[in-house]
Amino acid sequence: MPPRLANRIRGLGRLLRRGQTDSTGPLGDRTPAAEDPLLAIGRRLREEREARGLNLRQLALETRISTPVLEALERGWRDRLPEGAYLRTMLPLLEQHLQLPTGCLDAALPAETRQPQPRGGRGGLLQRFTPGSIDVFSTWQGTVIYGGLCLGLIYALNLQQQ
Repeated sequence: MPPRLANRIRGLGRLLRRGQTDSTGPLGDRTPAAEDPLLAIGRRLREEREARGLNLRQLALETRISTPVLEALERGWRDRLPEGAYLRTMLPLLEQHLQLPTGCLDAALPAETRQPQPRGGRGGLLQRFTPGSIDVFSTWQGTVIYGGLCLGLIYALNLQQQ
């Protein structure tokens, strides 16, 4: 075998080994890598759903949780999951519907939403509501401010015209 071909085959072998989930320990022994808790939760959800004979669509209709969110939970796709506040209400519904122990799916929550933070003080409600944090048309606060501003300008224009 020519040396160039042998080097390419070795390089291909290294490339394929990179995708494996096992990791080599410091002494060269192979130990399984720590599994992502979201993947473990997803596997458990899928097993429980299939044990009850439900497909994703049926579970989505019964729990009123969208199919893409259920699929993201089962496959461990963090980037496709909703915000922690929404996830916090969805997980107990799934636990109740699939008759799982309460709190067993909490590892799917983002770290900052696992423990509820007290209101007030730093990080509370007052810090989040600032004029710079208002999205004008996507929140009710922005809509109220925009409407008030429009009414005020119309009133000022009306006073000027008299």
